[in-house]
Order: sequence, then structure tokens, then C-alpha cells
Amino acid sequence: LVLVMVSSDEFNSHVFMEELEEWKQKSSPVWNYLIGTLLILCTVVAVSANALTLRYFIRRSQRSSDLPTLLYILICSVDMCTGAANFPVTVALFSDRYPVLFDSALFCRGWAVFFQFLLKSSMFLVMLLSLSRCIRITLPFSNINKNAVLLSFPIYGFLVICQKIVVISHDAAIAQAVYSPDAAYCYFQMVSESTVTYSKILYIVDTSLDTIQVGIPPLITFVSFVLFPAKLGSYGSSESLRNENKRAAVTVAMFTGLFLLCNFPLFLNSTLEQITAIRFRYPGPIFSPLYMYWYSWPVSKVLSTVINAALNPLLYCCRMSGIKESISTIFPRLSSTV
Repeated sequence: LVLVMVSSDEFNSHVFMEELEEWKQKSSPVWNYLIGTLLILCTVVAVSANALTLRYFIRRSQRSSDLPTLLYILICSVDMCTGAANFPVTVALFSDRYPVLFDSALFCRGWAVFFQFLLKSSMFLVMLLSLSRCIRITLPFSNINKNAVLLSFPIYGFLVICQKIVVISHDAAIAQAVYSPDAAYCYFQMVSESTVTYSKILYIVDTSLDTIQVGIPPLITFVSFVLFPAKLGSYGSSESLRNENKRAAVTVAMFTGLFLLCNFPLFLNSTLEQITAIRFRYPGPIFSPLYMYWYSWPVSKVLSTVINAALNPLLYCCRMSGIKESISTIFPRLSSTV
């Protein structure tokens, strides 16, 4: 997916707006407003509900700092940031896809790094939670090193951020954060002028790492999700213990299933993009249709992930009675309806 860099008198050089006027003649802005409105609603829920559940998990960690609780703290924190991070996209959608905040090259670059970090962190944390619970059920007498699992997250996040800093650095010059109205957000784009052998190798390494980071965690999560039903009945030595562990495992399974469902559009779109890159020049026959070209990426990469961030705390509230009790101390009337 390579675009030709074209400077504009009205926007900075990282912004591509050539096709916007043509799109305005073919499509109604109502779809932008619909997606933008959904983003606003999901943002309100994602930030506020995750703040409440985060409060509960932090208090629970003070009593029992078990691995699932600590992972839930990290997941809630990432979900809160994911909900807030879509604000510039919402502004662009309500501004007829003009970049607005994204017109700043520095902001565009920083947002692209941060949002990729959030996406990959979410996938990695769900993988850790699902895999650790699956191991706990499959091998009930195994000892999972909690510190090693928790340490893997900051190491992974540090490597993800460093990877993007390297590829957009001045010396490497193999990629640039760009804004195009079909996406309505900033993303990393290969620089078409890059012909240096070192840059090509670095680009291949960067692409391969992206594929691994986006593909492997969901695959492991899916395998763990499939193994849950087969192993739920075999965990626990007593009936009460088995029921308690079964409920916790079912909660993780539902959380994992929700993650896979909400992120499926992104996995599908990314796969279609890879197929297009191999056989055609983007957009090719797959992304050429009006709604695929202009709406598939805002919906799959931004809206679906924010919906996931908004639904997660609602699932916690339905499955964990302690969260309802925690909410009741803040909103007594609301708790009676939950």
C-alpha cells in the first residue's frame, strides 16, 4: 500500500486530500455522522465504565493480588485510553473528513504510534489472560510465574514503540505517518522513494513484526477460547470450588469471545489488504467499492475496537457481583437497576 507524496497549499505534506471532493459528490455525510455519534457514545461508556471497574480491580488487588486481577487492571487502563484516543477521528468525521487535529505532522505521528500501541497491547493482554486461565484449567497443579507474565507486558510495549520510532526516524526514512480521508485517521505508510537496501530490509522486518504482533496473539487467544469448553468440567476438587472456578473461567471465555467478535472486522480487513497487496495495487477490486473504500477502515480499526472497550466493563458488571457492590457505593440508585 504505497501512495505518492503530494504536497498541498492548504495542508501539510503528510495529508492526502485529492479524492475528498469526488467522494463528497458520491456519498452522503450522514454515514460520517452516524459513525462519529457511535464513537462518542462508546467513548463515554468506555471511559466512565472502565474507570469504575478499574477502581474495583485496584481495590481488589489490595486484598488479593492474583494474576487475573492485575491483568484486568491493565486491560481496563488500555480500554480507557482506547476510548479517549478516538477523539481526533471523531472530530475528523464530523468535519467532512478534513484532518483538523491530524494536520499537525507531530500529532499525526504521535497518535499513530500511540494507537498502534493500544491495539497491540489490547491483543497481547487478552492473550495473557486467556492463556493463563487456559493453562490453569488444563494443568491445575502448574505454577504460573505471575511476575514473569506481568513483566512481559512492559517489555512488549517498549519493543512495539521502539519498532515504530526506528522506522519513522530520519536516518531510516522507510515510513511516514500520513493522513488520508478514506481512513479518517493517521497510519504508517511506506515511503515510495525509499530504495536503499538497508531501508528495504528494515521495511521487511517491520512488516513481518507487525504481522506477528497482530496475528499471533489473536491466534493463541482463539485456541485458548476453543479449549475452554472441553476443560471447564475437569477443574476443581470439590463441587463448590469447581463451580467457582467454572464461573471465573466462563467469564474469561465470554471476555475472550467478545474480543474475537469485535476485532474480527479488523482481522478480515487486514487479510483482504494483504491479498490486495499481493495481487493488485491498492485499492484493487476488493476495496474499490464506495463503502469498502471509505468506511471499512474507520469501522474495523477504530469503531469496532472502541465498541470492544465499551462492552468489556459491562460484561464485568454482569459477571462479577463485586463490581455491582462497588458501584452501589457510588451510585446507590443505579446499582438497583444493574
